[in-house]
Amino acid sequence: MKSFYPWAMLPLVTLALIGCGRSLPPAKSHSELSTDLKSPDKAVKLAAAVEVKKLGPGAASMTEDLLAALKDNDPEVRQAAAEALGHIGPEADSKTIEQVQSLAAAEKNSVVQTALAEAVKAMKPDPVRPAPK
Repeated sequence: MKSFYPWAMLPLVTLALIGCGRSLPPAKSHSELSTDLKSPDKAVKLAAAVEVKKLGPGAASMTEDLLAALKDNDPEVRQAAAEALGHIGPEADSKTIEQVQSLAAAEKNSVVQTALAEAVKAMKPDPVRPAPK
C-alpha cells in the first residue's frame, strides 16, 4: 500500500492560492475612487470607500470626497466613509475633525455614530506623554 504525503500537495495548493499566476487588477487612482464615491450605485460607493480605507494616511487628499459620502442617504455608505476617514489618522486636518464631529452630533444611526466617533478618535494626534520620573 502506498503512503500519502500531504506535503506533496503543497505545489498544487500554492498555485491555487496565487490564482495560477494571474495578477490582481491594478489599484484605482484617487481620481477614479473620487468618481466612484459619487456613483449612484451603492455597491460602487462601498467598494470605493473600502479601497480608500486601505490607503490609510495616503488618502488624506480625499477627505472632501469622504466628507461628502458622510452625507449619503445610505447608512452603510456613511459608515464606510467614516471608517475610511479614521484610517487617514492624524494626517487629517483640524477642519476635517470638526466637520466629522458636527456630522456625528447630527447622525441618527447609532452604528454610523459609533464609526464617526472612532474616526474622530483616530484622527486626533496622540498627546505627548511626559517622560516617567
